[in-house]
Amino acid sequence: MYCEVRNFAVDFNGKTGRFSCFHADDSGRLSAFLRDISIGRGWRAEIAAEGLPFEQREMKLAKKDGSALHFRIGRDFLEIVNVGKKRLPVRGIMTYGAEPAGSTFAVSEQTGAAMLRNACGPAAAPDADLLYDRITDSALKFESTEPVNLRFDWQSGNYRIDFILTGSLRFSIRERVCAGLYNLRQWKSISDGHGFTAPPVGWMTWYAVRFDACEKVVLHNARRMRELFGEYVDKMVIWVDWEWCHRDLSGLGQPDSDVLHPRPEVYPHGLKYVSDRLKKLGFIPALWSGATNDGTLNELFRKHPDWLLGEAGDWCGRYWADCSHPGVIGEYFPILFRQILDWGYQVIKFDCWARTLTHADEFRARRFDPDLSSGAAMRKVLGSVRKVIGEDFYFLGCLVTDRPLQTANDFFDAARIGGDVFTWDEFRENAVGRGLYYYPMHNTAWHLDPDTLVLREEYSTFEQARTRVSFVALTGMMFTVGDPLDALDDARIELLRRAMPTTVIHPQEMALRTKTPDVGITLTSVCRPHGNWYVAGLYNLTGREQTAVFEFKANGLPPGKYAVYDFWKKQFIGVRSGTVRLKLAPGGCAVLRLTPVSEAPELVACTRHILQGADELSAVKRTAASISGKLRAVRGQEVELGFYLPDGAAATAQPGLTVKKGYAGLRICPDRTGEVRWKVNFRRRRG
Repeated sequence: MYCEVRNFAVDFNGKTGRFSCFHADDSGRLSAFLRDISIGRGWRAEIAAEGLPFEQREMKLAKKDGSALHFRIGRDFLEIVNVGKKRLPVRGIMTYGAEPAGSTFAVSEQTGAAMLRNACGPAAAPDADLLYDRITDSALKFESTEPVNLRFDWQSGNYRIDFILTGSLRFSIRERVCAGLYNLRQWKSISDGHGFTAPPVGWMTWYAVRFDACEKVVLHNARRMRELFGEYVDKMVIWVDWEWCHRDLSGLGQPDSDVLHPRPEVYPHGLKYVSDRLKKLGFIPALWSGATNDGTLNELFRKHPDWLLGEAGDWCGRYWADCSHPGVIGEYFPILFRQILDWGYQVIKFDCWARTLTHADEFRARRFDPDLSSGAAMRKVLGSVRKVIGEDFYFLGCLVTDRPLQTANDFFDAARIGGDVFTWDEFRENAVGRGLYYYPMHNTAWHLDPDTLVLREEYSTFEQARTRVSFVALTGMMFTVGDPLDALDDARIELLRRAMPTTVIHPQEMALRTKTPDVGITLTSVCRPHGNWYVAGLYNLTGREQTAVFEFKANGLPPGKYAVYDFWKKQFIGVRSGTVRLKLAPGGCAVLRLTPVSEAPELVACTRHILQGADELSAVKRTAASISGKLRAVRGQEVELGFYLPDGAAATAQPGLTVKKGYAGLRICPDRTGEVRWKVNFRRRRG
């Protein structure tokens, strides 16, 4: 029996005792969001419309034993209601979007004031109420009178629903989920056509060496990046930032340098020479451009004075292009960006948009087309640039504030979200605060860029350095080193190694945060075929010691017992079921792996990477007598795999294995980079 109203429909098969529910897209094509839900046989079915509001119908199912199930369908909702005397199991596939295994996330519209929840893999939070499709920026909204048990089924590549319906389960479609949060003009989902499946890892000139940047310094640090991190990351980006055409912060140019010509005293062989050398070293070269303005009257402005909007001193320049002029849109910017491509750069960072919009407003009366808004002119320019560089070119926009982001988010693959992050206070506000605010856009629209990791002693104590690395790594944002590599000690280098490579992490909440907490928490739900666990980051963002309290229930963990492992201290804390309380030094942090445990031995720690098994572990198999798997290890870097030992269980002695009460640690120190097979055997302890 089939019943349909406008955008929703239900189809019940009495012979099999299964039903499916559908939603129609704008073209009227139906797709199932509940599929093959088994409720058993023996139901009588009828469709009713009399007495119902306009554009509503009901399919009513009933059994002789008093069971009764009603499907109430309207043009913008479908509701399943148990009106009978029996508890009704509801089990089957729940799906939404064209790519449920890769682009549909189980998320919540709820939020914790000091906590950010995200996921590595298709994890579903216990309070998830949206299946969000980042491709369309829409979601299947589900509301139930009882908790819905939603989990990802690796075999089918879909989420599965499994719970007891005693009340109602209501579905509707939400449009413009992220776009609505940020008032975006257009939506474009993130793409990996440019080759960066996860956010880039790299090194940048500006924070590391500022105006001392030159071809010798760039190539030296590139070689050091290869020496220090080459076995940890396959793709690395070297960013040549804005000093290539600026000698100070005055905005004043020099006669022999502009947006078309690098400063000859620091890049005497030109920028193509630098990109060619970087490619030979195995790097992806990236270049900064602030082409909407210049510090001097470049040759194009001199040749076409009508392309010039006006003169206004700023940190980045003083001569501003008229972005409403057809010549600027169709000739000026294509010339500049074709040159960058000719120089061999494969990633571009496009800066100065906030200041460009401000000066375009200021000079509105001088614009070629004063009736074209500043934002619309910006979009025309970016459209022109995209035609030159192509849709699959990795394009980072320094959007920084809401206005440029809301105007042109759909042209970029990544977005810098705040100001500089040299000092601790700048990091707190421009990386943490802005990261919390914009996080629903991360890995949905583009990669968030919190700028760089500035770890050297001049700007960060060791505790602060560890917090910077932990926050950026556990949110999965762009990971760019912002120090001269010779200035980093071994301990700080090891911090970076333990967070490389970056991993694809997406939001679990579609909600804005506007306050930076003193003690912040991130909770990453890791969902892999070989296991499910949580990684909690606890951050003291103040200058005094703080006590961090992680409450399991309040932070969305399902009830149960969890083995707690402190990643940075390499310490097994024990089994907890309610609360973890830790003292954090000023600017310090803790990273905890929280693994559900039962009465069998379980893998609960891996010290190779901060996500503790999400990236480096594979083929993990559990039997009654052993746990085994593969570890992607790096030559010479010691790794410990940790195992919880419940009462009555013991680990069989083997090289590298140490046992303490309730815990066994297997130390692996590989002599080569690559996969290492490992296995730990268990037995019942006598007595």
